[in-house]
Amino acid sequence: MFWQDMATRGSHRSVAKAWEFVSTQLAGEPVVIVRGTDGELRAFFNVCRHHAAAVVTQPCGHAEILQCPYHGWKYGLDGSLKGMPEFDGVQKFDRAENGLVPIRVETWECFVFVNLDPEAVLCLNSLGVW
Repeated sequence: MFWQDMATRGSHRSVAKAWEFVSTQLAGEPVVIVRGTDGELRAFFNVCRHHAAAVVTQPCGHAEILQCPYHGWKYGLDGSLKGMPEFDGVQKFDRAENGLVPIRVETWECFVFVNLDPEAVLCLNSLGVW
């Protein structure tokens, strides 16, 4: 189901509770959708900012932290970079600038939509909901 490059990526039931995630591909790009402890649904490119490895390697599950299997960089469910082993003393490194890259996510009824284009029209507008 596409609306100006916005595609369904499953049911919100897959990520109904805090710490639940699903990973998928959209237009060949790896995506992870997570439910944070604040109840917020978020989507990110499933790519570690350090080595470009997939941060989530399972198709779905439960995680309190997202950790790259390559060098162990850790990300919160809000996408923020929480830890990077052996990075002490690195000059001019801004942790806040190196979180997971967000992707637009919306829900309608039981559907979860993600969009790689942050400028695209809202999904709900495309559906005629508003």
